[in-house]
This record gives sequence, C-alpha cells and structure tokens, in this order.
Amino acid sequence: MKRLLIIITLAIVGCSDRSETQKETRRPEELRAAVEAAMKSEDFTAAEKALTAMIANDSSDFNAVSGRAAVRVFLGDVDGATKDFDAAIKIDKEKGEKLKFFIADRSIWRARELDMKKRYPEALKIYDVLLTLYPESGMAYHDRGGLKTSMGDYDGAIADLSKAIEFDEGNNSAGDSYTLRARAKRAKGDEDGAKTDDAKSKEVFDARQK
Repeated sequence: MKRLLIIITLAIVGCSDRSETQKETRRPEELRAAVEAAMKSEDFTAAEKALTAMIANDSSDFNAVSGRAAVRVFLGDVDGATKDFDAAIKIDKEKGEKLKFFIADRSIWRARELDMKKRYPEALKIYDVLLTLYPESGMAYHDRGGLKTSMGDYDGAIADLSKAIEFDEGNNSAGDSYTLRARAKRAKGDEDGAKTDDAKSKEVFDARQK
C-alpha cells in the first residue's frame, strides 16, 4: 500500500508548473507540497482538495487527474473516480487505461489491509468503486464476499461469492470461493447449501492435485 501511495505522490508532485494559469490562492508548488503531505498522512480528503485546485488550473494535467482518481477510489467516491479515470483516458488513452488498471489492482491490497484492521466500511467503499470500474472482477467479488461475511451481511456475501465463482480469477483453483460461500450459508442456517458448497470446494481442490 505504501508503494502505491509513493508512486501516486511522485507522479503528482512531478506535475509541471502552471503558474501562468493559476486560479487558486496557493501557488503550484504549495499545492504539490499539500498533496505530498496529505498522501503521506493518508488524509485523502485533503489530497482531493489540493488536486482539485491543481485541475482547476489545468484540466489537461494528466498526473493531477489520475491522482485524484486514485484518491477518490480510496474515499469510495464511485462517480468521482469514474469521471476522473475517463478524463485521464481522454487525455492519454494508453497511459490512462494502464494507470486505471494499476490503481485498481493495487487498491485491492489497501482494501484487504483495511479488512484485516476491521475497518470494514472503508474497505467496502473501495470494493464498491472497483466493481463499478471492473464489474467482472472475480477477485474483487471474492474479497468483498469475504468482507461481507465478516460484517454479518450473509445474503450480500452469498451474492458476491456467486459472482466470484462466475467470474473466477483463480480464487477457485482450490475452491476458496465455495468455501467462503459455505461459511456464509452456514451462518444463515442453510446447512444443506453449505454442505453442497463444501463438497464442491473439495471436488475442485482434489481435481487440482491430480
């Protein structure tokens, strides 16, 4: 997670000076310093504010636009992140699409870190954004399903884990999504459904060992 924040911060603070189009009371170098400090302290609201000021100076600033997209993923701002990624891709299609995938991929690790710290609502917001950006991500569905089980949202967990099985990205090579779904079903009192998923998980695992 720290590596992602450092990469994003370096990209943002390396933005070109646009003082001739300044529309904000703080100078460009002050805005870049504000973003760097906010990212280091994980104050994403402050980072978003500074990046918004940078974009007001120059809406074609790829680093600022893509940086704000990343920040908005962390904040759980679905609409804002989506618009910023679209804007970044419009500025530079190839670079924008690559950065969008990179940020989405690495943001999963932040969500997992938050999950481990039991900061469930924050993690959930990130998964919600990621699944809006990539609605067929089996990995994100798998992780969000596990998170929802921890939160006691068993119906939501079962729905997500069913999607994880549908859009498998390796989670079921050992039957993991079936195992998690069995746990959610068992918590709901659906013992028969849980046993069916346990059996399917074992079947997948055994097939992998052959």
